[in-house]
Amino acid sequence: EICDALMRMKEKVRTSFVMPTSRIFYERGYTGRFVNEMCERFCLHPVLHMDQSELCVCGCLNGNLERAWKRYIHILFWNKKRVNTTIVYITHVGLSVRQLQMIRSEICKYVKFEKLIIEDASVSDGCNCGIGTFGISFLRKSEW
Repeated sequence: EICDALMRMKEKVRTSFVMPTSRIFYERGYTGRFVNEMCERFCLHPVLHMDQSELCVCGCLNGNLERAWKRYIHILFWNKKRVNTTIVYITHVGLSVRQLQMIRSEICKYVKFEKLIIEDASVSDGCNCGIGTFGISFLRKSEW
């Protein structure tokens, strides 16, 4: 019964990350040379999406890092009807208190979550993504 409930919940979870650069992912062999060169040449920040335990580059954002973060949050939460407002989980690698406050306030502009949890990413995530990476996990509503 518990396992069935977890399997149903797993399909509703949306997890994605914004990285400051694709260099570390390229060095680890997760992305190809073309993606890395495009991100480096055009100052793009890769957006990674996790689906069924696979992580893939699903887009890129331009501009300085904070502008890219704001755009990323807008893209995730522009359609409030799709978001379950129970909880949002934010993981980050080496962000300052000021940056975390900006992220929190930007999320609250779009959706008022009952619970907002901010955690440092694990050491392995930090090594594989780099300082300045942050991710958001939340639940989608079942009808979507």
